[in-house]
Amino acid sequence: MVADAHVGEDSSSLARFQAMLSALEQWECPLVFLGDIMELWIGLPGFQSPIQASFLAWCRRESRRRRILFLEGNHEFFVFSEHGSSFSGGGEEFFRESGVYLTHGDQIAASSSHLWFRRWSKGRLARLLLRFLPFSRGIVRFLKRQLEAQGRRRPRFFPSQAIVAWGKSMKEASPPPRAMLMGHFHRSFQLRFSDGTLLAALPAWKDRGEVALYFPRQNRLLFRHWRDLPPHLPKPDGPPQPTPKPKNKYGQEHPAS
Repeated sequence: MVADAHVGEDSSSLARFQAMLSALEQWECPLVFLGDIMELWIGLPGFQSPIQASFLAWCRRESRRRRILFLEGNHEFFVFSEHGSSFSGGGEEFFRESGVYLTHGDQIAASSSHLWFRRWSKGRLARLLLRFLPFSRGIVRFLKRQLEAQGRRRPRFFPSQAIVAWGKSMKEASPPPRAMLMGHFHRSFQLRFSDGTLLAALPAWKDRGEVALYFPRQNRLLFRHWRDLPPHLPKPDGPPQPTPKPKNKYGQEHPAS
């Protein structure tokens, strides 16, 4: 799983991101891109950059031999609705399968202004304005300024209490999820409820190149730098694999209070 890469055309991380994609081609396990993979990605015709088109082509090619899931982040607009066929599955807000709930996470512990901006920027009116009006480039510049402002207003504290409260509310669903995984907060976090349900946030790839390994049979999540991944990841239909022990604090779990 990869979250919050925030790759752009002039990004210093572009070469590292492309190197990671090349490395991931040697494995057969499913891949999940958990949102904000690109710094600003508008999936409508005429707006995509070359690196975004290249990433879509990579996902189409890889999805022919293994599952590729894509969840939109708050920096991505109309990507899944326009290019869903490039992936094996995913969604604009969440994806749920086999008891695992995936979401980018920006609607958790969000301010009312963020929720309003999200509804507007991903709604039908914004889509129409971007596609058909001559001043659509100005709208894109507005979106970029808003996203940059949101980034500057990002709270320095981690809203763990709000995330745990959200996780408890999600556990009331029928059937309840066994794992709830998100990105967005740019910080690794794991919590295990007393019934074994896992609640976790992934670190931002753009900060240290970390990705997450999820083992569904054991319902375990480990964080590693992508260059430190084991040479042979388990196949999706293979026998149960032993769960590696965490080597550092990023792989440890925190008990629920």
